[in-house]
Amino acid sequence: MIKAVLFDFDGTLINTNDLIFTSYRYAFKTVQNREISTEEMLQMYGRPLRLSLEKYGDDKEELYKVYRAYNAKMHDELIKKFDGAAEGVKKLKECGIKLAIVTSKRIDMLKKGIEFLGLTGYFDVLITPEDTKKHKPDPEPVLTACERLGVSPSEAVMVGDSVFDIKAGIAAGCKTCAVKYSLTDKNLLLDLGIDYFVDTISEFADKIINE
Repeated sequence: MIKAVLFDFDGTLINTNDLIFTSYRYAFKTVQNREISTEEMLQMYGRPLRLSLEKYGDDKEELYKVYRAYNAKMHDELIKKFDGAAEGVKKLKECGIKLAIVTSKRIDMLKKGIEFLGLTGYFDVLITPEDTKKHKPDPEPVLTACERLGVSPSEAVMVGDSVFDIKAGIAAGCKTCAVKYSLTDKNLLLDLGIDYFVDTISEFADKIINE
């Protein structure tokens, strides 16, 4: 029986795709005076920002600072809602399912996003990069969320849009769900052996509630 659902945030519960890509483009144009490709950005998508920028050597700190400042400035203007995301969370909460967010997003920006969705107070646990030494695809963030929720990983589902989310969930021993609106190649997600593949979070909630 499923007792808990763990959600990734960016690209899963909230549409921050434009915000993230615009922030990367601005940072790389400002610091390195070059146009970063979509493929290069997608390779970093879903990981903590500092880890994503480690490979850029001497420029990594400046890229980090410029990205963060621009991302915070443009946050409210560029974020959007996914159809059925907030509704799905509310359905699960009403049925007594424990809820957590397991994200690579910083806690201050995460709380802003949750408020934008009208979901303040709906999540029992928030796991951000500040909470663990290792990050997705390592299972530590998922296991930490399960421990704080008081459930076994086998009683939880990890829901996400990236390979990092799904690999972390599988490694932790959870069931997994991917959203079809992910920017990740669908075959990469399906090849991991996900348990659910849904159009909306609301659809996912109905599946969990009716199982």
